[in-house]
Amino acid sequence: MADPATDFPAVEGGDWAAGVARLVGDHWSILTVRAIFRGIRRFDDLQADLGISRGVLTDRLRRLMDAGIVERVP
Repeated sequence: MADPATDFPAVEGGDWAAGVARLVGDHWSILTVRAIFRGIRRFDDLQADLGISRGVLTDRLRRLMDAGIVERVP
């Protein structure tokens, strides 16, 4: 997992929190992270809970994985 204090790109003023908000600041990413924290783990369950299209969910999960916020577990 990423260390937000060191791994996120610097933004104006060196505020790492602004960098995190830029990565997960869109509506679906925030709701996806919330659903995962609530214990939903499977793709189909996330999709059903969020009412989101497969393509959008795939994109948001990929962004979150690339940022080190979530990881894929087989």
